[in-house]
Amino acid sequence: MKDLIIEMMMVVTALHGNPVAEVETDTYSRIRLADSCYVEVVTYPDSFLVVQTSCVPICNSRAHIYNKEWQLLHEVEPTVQSLLPYAYFQNDTLVWKDNDEPIEQ
Repeated sequence: MKDLIIEMMMVVTALHGNPVAEVETDTYSRIRLADSCYVEVVTYPDSFLVVQTSCVPICNSRAHIYNKEWQLLHEVEPTVQSLLPYAYFQNDTLVWKDNDEPIEQ
């Protein structure tokens, strides 16, 4: 996982961005790629959950599951009906919110 994170940060830096690893543990990383977007990666024994969020101006998230070889297994469907679903982690659980509702974190 660390190789992927380093690669993403190198790409953003090459595009004159300033990526920042905000949180990094053995199983979870959150990297702010720019003021308006970030990526979160959760490591499981056999796969990775990758959540990408962009906030321009309203936050919108997409989530995907990859195997250990970084082959896409499937998209994680939001649990809310929304044009711009927003995903965040609460107590190690992925939570989806419709942006029409206030987001509590």
